[in-house]
Amino acid sequence: MVHVVHRIEAPSPDDAAAVGRMQLRAWLQTYVTLGPMYLLNEVQGHGIGGQLMGEFFLWADGAPLHLWVTEYNGRAIRFYERHGFQLTGERALWRDRLPNVRMARGPMQHPRIA
Repeated sequence: MVHVVHRIEAPSPDDAAAVGRMQLRAWLQTYVTLGPMYLLNEVQGHGIGGQLMGEFFLWADGAPLHLWVTEYNGRAIRFYERHGFQLTGERALWRDRLPNVRMARGPMQHPRIA
């Protein structure tokens, strides 16, 4: 499968270190996956996650979007819902132990497996 990987980092206010980062993947220009996205606890709730999402949306250029999020991470699920993502009902175990749910924004397309 052909895909493009892009990483975005959010610097701290004093530019000393990154306080958040996200990884994006575009699959054959049919859909874009967000994951993972991390923010340090001390900067959550200060708009940095929203700024990262804005960069993600610009980079995705209108493509359908999807992501996996830990099922019991209600704060993350609410964050993604505020940015237009909806739960799809799909569930999977990451590394056979961490329950994840899929969220999507826009039409969902899956890669073809050769």
